[in-house]
Amino acid sequence: MKKAPVVGVVGAGPGQFEPTLKSVYVPAAVAKGRPLAAYEVRGDSMCGGKRPICDGDIIVVNMADKGCSGQVVVARLVDGSFVCKALKEDKFGRRLMSLNPLYTNSAPPVIPAEDVDEVIGRVVWVQGALNGVEE
Repeated sequence: MKKAPVVGVVGAGPGQFEPTLKSVYVPAAVAKGRPLAAYEVRGDSMCGGKRPICDGDIIVVNMADKGCSGQVVVARLVDGSFVCKALKEDKFGRRLMSLNPLYTNSAPPVIPAEDVDEVIGRVVWVQGALNGVEE
């Protein structure tokens, strides 16, 4: 197991960021020498898809991998807040999307590329409801 810092709270819904002093342990196979950071998720807009990411979950991000279309990433928006969303790239351009069909009223909320300052990294591990987190 490798210890990764939980650097803050990230929005799955509206963007947000709130620093924390926690850490989480992830399997060594997930870490594999990768630069990792973890975030606590607030909101339910990603609580859908193959692996739902729900309010209170801890997500671990590989900061060396900026993700590709269809993958879940953490991004910093131009207003300084952070979000956890699915990256979508197609003929219409690049954008971030929510995955919760109940949250979206059948049309996923979209964050256009011009509102994204930086993709921090791809989500590589999801840990439910703060299990394994140290204060």
